[in-house]
Amino acid sequence: MLGSLAQRLSLFEKWLRLFPKAKYSELSQSIEDIYLEYIAFIVNSIKYFRRSGLQNLLRTVFWPPLTNNFDKSNTKIHALTEFLVLQVQTASYESAANRDQEMRHLLRATQASSNTARLKFIHNASRNENFFGRADVIGEMSRLFKAATERQVSVALHGPPGVGKSQIAIEYLYRNFNHYPVAIWLDGRDRLILETQFIQIARQIGCMESGGNHCSEVLSWINCNWLVIFDNVDDVNDIRPYWPAAARGSVIITSRDPTACEEGLANKGFPIEPFSPSDGADFILSLSATELPVDEDTKRAAFALSEAFDGLPLGLKVAVSTMARRNYTPTQFAAALAKSVEEAERQGIAIRKEVMSLADLFDMVLQSLHPAALALLDMVSFLNPKGIPVELFESNESSHGPLSFNFRDGAESLWTHSLLRFDNNKTSVTVHGYTQSYVYRKMRMAHSQSRHDGALCKVLVCLERAVPELVLSPNRNPSLWERRERYLPHVWSLASRAKDTMPKDSAERLIGLMTSYG
Repeated sequence: MLGSLAQRLSLFEKWLRLFPKAKYSELSQSIEDIYLEYIAFIVNSIKYFRRSGLQNLLRTVFWPPLTNNFDKSNTKIHALTEFLVLQVQTASYESAANRDQEMRHLLRATQASSNTARLKFIHNASRNENFFGRADVIGEMSRLFKAATERQVSVALHGPPGVGKSQIAIEYLYRNFNHYPVAIWLDGRDRLILETQFIQIARQIGCMESGGNHCSEVLSWINCNWLVIFDNVDDVNDIRPYWPAAARGSVIITSRDPTACEEGLANKGFPIEPFSPSDGADFILSLSATELPVDEDTKRAAFALSEAFDGLPLGLKVAVSTMARRNYTPTQFAAALAKSVEEAERQGIAIRKEVMSLADLFDMVLQSLHPAALALLDMVSFLNPKGIPVELFESNESSHGPLSFNFRDGAESLWTHSLLRFDNNKTSVTVHGYTQSYVYRKMRMAHSQSRHDGALCKVLVCLERAVPELVLSPNRNPSLWERRERYLPHVWSLASRAKDTMPKDSAERLIGLMTSYG
């Protein structure tokens, strides 16, 4: 015991220097306990050996506890030393982690002070090359955001679906693209989607700490001239935990909720109204300038169509696409639309008055779609409308796959009707939320239940095949994490939309699917 202890005494001194008592009090206390036990052992040994041999022999024979005390001291010192070694190992790990943390904060501070931090996280936000109007709103936003270099400025764009709120935010972003070193576009539909996006951002900027809060790491990293856009926010409370903490910068919220600027987040609200009849007419003519002669009759017809669709940009855009495909003039299209309304009334289709014109237009378009386009539209109505991976469909087109149509045929037909667009990298597609909701409502009608269940089954199969079943074992597979993140919003959307109307077998498959996606 004395030999092994003597070897470690020199290490104790080094450990005390490496791990000062102010930070590692428990470790210092353990070393002190060993020293005291060792000194007590030495003192007892000196007392023992200073006595005569006969006296010690008699004490050992008649008082066995004396020998036991030596054994107990030996055992205690050994146990204390082993515990100390474990404490030193733990302290080493903590010290290394603290150094890593300090280095990360130092690097971030250096980046922020030199204003070199750059990040463009703009997924599924392609610029609309045919953007029209809204100069007053964008101009006022630009004026307000000039003050964002000194303080945080936030605005809310609110209005009905299809009015172009997201398009205004996208256009402002691209017009000022080089002005913001950090620009982040977030789908704000719910917290799960937001959390997934913040994990992706944390990975992109190198803030993926084990067990860390990805959201707080990203928000702490943002410390320069930045722009954050929360798009399609249904509930402003969902975005509160993800609100940037920096004292300066710009935030845009798009929402249907007119109270978005009254919840303590946005400084100013912009009600986005449909186009006026004259602006709507100009919008129609700007989209169809190559197809239509712009004479007085055409202008009057465009004005009438703008009034018929209440100036909603989504409806006007779909109307122009339909006119182009059918080679209609505005006058001919108005007549065809009137005929469609009469046909809908004869079939007893209930259409809410406030969206009657737009609903009539969608009915007309849906009737003219390629069968592959209808099948594709049914499937995407279950998914998150943004960033739907093309591979989800193309990988299931084989003879053994669940799809009975060609994805490219269906996507092309929807694209020519302005019902779907390909994102910048061509690997994903986006549909408008109104289009998606309208198609899903049509499927939920009593006479369309089989259509609903058939599309649901196909979506389940495609998502099951997209990511292999999760194996609950200690061996994790990080290569699948990014893939799961890409599909998770669509699994969540499927569960949210169809959980109350899902057949039992489909519900069981959905539970398995959600388990596989973590």
